[in-house]
Amino acid sequence: MTAITLWQLDSSGESSRLEKMSFEPAPASLDESSACIPGGAYTTFRTYNRRAVIRLEDHFGRLEESARLKTAKTVLLDRPSIRQALRRVIADFNNGEARIRLTLDLEAQPGTIYIAITDLQTPTPQEYTNGVQTVTAAIHRHHPKAKLTDFLADVGCYRKALPAGVNEVLLEDERGRLLEGASSNFFAVKAGEIYTADAEVLSGITRRLVLSEAQQQGLVVHFEPVFTRELRVIEEAFLTSASRSILPVRQINHIIIGNGVPGAVTRQLSQGFENRIRDELEQI
Repeated sequence: MTAITLWQLDSSGESSRLEKMSFEPAPASLDESSACIPGGAYTTFRTYNRRAVIRLEDHFGRLEESARLKTAKTVLLDRPSIRQALRRVIADFNNGEARIRLTLDLEAQPGTIYIAITDLQTPTPQEYTNGVQTVTAAIHRHHPKAKLTDFLADVGCYRKALPAGVNEVLLEDERGRLLEGASSNFFAVKAGEIYTADAEVLSGITRRLVLSEAQQQGLVVHFEPVFTRELRVIEEAFLTSASRSILPVRQINHIIIGNGVPGAVTRQLSQGFENRIRDELEQI
């Protein structure tokens, strides 16, 4: 994995100014890059075919909404300037598919945008075929609907302490409900129907696409989380995020989910989701 490249976009004047930033040593992950810049709202997405993305306007909207929830002020992004900056950053990257994080500064120079870019790392074919292992932790977001960088510091110690082979940390609240992953949304399947938390979690962009696909397929969705005490009766579970798409979960803590392999609902959704991605691709 290459080091992260960070850019700063200042749109406060009559014209936007984009500058590449330099750090020594260079941050080795997107989370490390977030620690190098002022805190604020952020969103993360990936490229397809080097120049295409999924629902970029939704990502802009989430930045604005997260900023509003944090500051109680209306924030309007200069979207054309950000798109132009993204095109330049991606052209400079020249390393194949990329994972990109936009951070909206809410502390030092409110309104400044930071763009971090790195190689896209996706799960292995074996992980999609067999499912992944996850663990739970008692973590909560201070602003459940806001995607803020201060949460990255909260979960950083958990991520560093993950045992080998564990893909994700699932957030468990004080009632024992599984809400979401540290960097993903979480879904469970019981009696052939889908369960996922709603009011208490981030509204992931990939999550929205998956829910739309589930509706199109006629699947029943309950917007409520499952409890850890239900893990032995859950038939399937999966994670969703920009880099994971739909990733089956084989194990939560020490409990094997269902038959220990991706189930019919997960496989059906995954196939439809891949088709939907092709329809949703847009040029930056």
